[in-house]
Amino acid sequence: MCAARFGGSVNGCLDEASNGTGPATATRMLDWAEAGPRILHSLEIGTVMTVYYQKKSQRPERRTFQIKQDTRQIVWSRNPDKIEGEMDIGEIKELRLGKGSREFERYPEEDPSLCFIILYGLEFRLKTLSVAAFSEEEVNMWVTGLTWLMADTMRSSAPQHIDRWLKKQFDLMDRNQEGSAPCSPRGGSAECRGCVKRRPALRTLSVEALPGVTRPDPTRSILQGPRADRGDQWA
Repeated sequence: MCAARFGGSVNGCLDEASNGTGPATATRMLDWAEAGPRILHSLEIGTVMTVYYQKKSQRPERRTFQIKQDTRQIVWSRNPDKIEGEMDIGEIKELRLGKGSREFERYPEEDPSLCFIILYGLEFRLKTLSVAAFSEEEVNMWVTGLTWLMADTMRSSAPQHIDRWLKKQFDLMDRNQEGSAPCSPRGGSAECRGCVKRRPALRTLSVEALPGVTRPDPTRSILQGPRADRGDQWA
C-alpha cells in the first residue's frame, strides 16, 4: 500500500487490489554487488522515458531522466541545456510497479511491465511521478538504483546532507544566472532602462567633503612662502 491515503485514493494512486499492481519491487531488483556501479553510471548518463500527466489537457511526453549523485536528485528535461523538473531522492517514499496511478487511467494500451510510479514529497498527500520505460531492463535498473540511493541517502551523515544542500543551492544559482540575459546600461529593452533608472547616481567627491583638507588658493604662488595673516613665522 502507499504511504498515505487521501479522499478514497492514495495520493493519486489506485488501490493495488483493483488493478493487480503493487509495490513488490523486490521481484525486479538486480544484484547490487554485481551491477551496482554499472547501474549508477547508466542512471547518471540518463535514459529516455515517457512521463504521464493527470490533466487531460497534457499529453504524455518523452523526457530524459538522470540521476545527480552529488546532490541526490532526479532531474528530467527535454534537452540537456534546460532542466524542466527535479526531485530530491530523500523525499521519495515509495516505488510502485505497474499502472496504479490516475495518470495511466486514460492509457489502457500501455504495457504495465514497462511502467512504474514514484511517490514523493514532504506533505501528507504525496506527489506522483508516473513514467514508462522502453524496456523491462530499464525499469529494473531504475528500481534497483533508486532503492539503493534511497537507503544510502537515509544513512548519510549530517555534514553530507549539508554539503548536498549547498551544492543544490549553487546549481540553482547557476541555472538562474544562465537563464537571465545580461543587462547592459546601453540596452534598448525596458528591463535594461529600468535597471539604469533604479541604479543610484554617481556623484563626484569634492575636496571639501574630505575631513581636514582645504582647497588650495590658486592666486597664491608656492614661492611666496607662509602668509603673515595666518600667523606664519615668516612672510
